[in-house]
Amino acid sequence: MKTMKLFKWLIPLILFTFISGCQKDIEEEYWLYLGFWGSEKFILEIWQSGEARFAKIGKYDYSGWVKIKERKIVFHAWDDRFTKRLTINREPSIDEFGLIYMVLDRKRFTKH
Repeated sequence: MKTMKLFKWLIPLILFTFISGCQKDIEEEYWLYLGFWGSEKFILEIWQSGEARFAKIGKYDYSGWVKIKERKIVFHAWDDRFTKRLTINREPSIDEFGLIYMVLDRKRFTKH
């Protein structure tokens, strides 16, 4: 019985340690990707802590963390086996109307 009580507390603690160990703050060189980004079908939110949210409007909505490296943004969901890899086709820029945007997987994401 004591063993079961120990496992009730030990397993969540181990999982929390493992998950928080996988996450790192976003490196300073990638801070331009932080913020709330939206396209016609997708929403991407990235915080400095590395936490993120990725949603396809009307289909799914996941919370998790991202890793940004070279020309890729990789999103990993916390509670599911969902992973989304996005190729950075164009880094955040300002268009002729003064809007900040970037192109991921050939889709335009505008910063809100």
